[in-house]
Amino acid sequence: TCNYKKNLSKYLESLSKPVFGADTSGVSIYSVKLPKFGSYVFGNESHGISQIVSNLLESKLSIPNFRKDSFPESLNVASATAIFLSEIFRDI
Repeated sequence: TCNYKKNLSKYLESLSKPVFGADTSGVSIYSVKLPKFGSYVFGNESHGISQIVSNLLESKLSIPNFRKDSFPESLNVASATAIFLSEIFRDI
């Protein structure tokens, strides 16, 4: 395993906050209340979140696809992050 994966997992553990990961198989971000003080992990666009980091996740979350006629594999990580942040801070 790469050092940065081990370092990231140690860092996330040290925060003492719930860790959520963006994953296409996760629960819709629109069906849960997202905590403002959790840690959010976004994986590589083609490989996702590493297994060592995935083991720390409290929950996997997704951005649902509202179109029935197409199935994008994933969003650009910057776009996905922007959508997550807008939903996390929507009620402020």
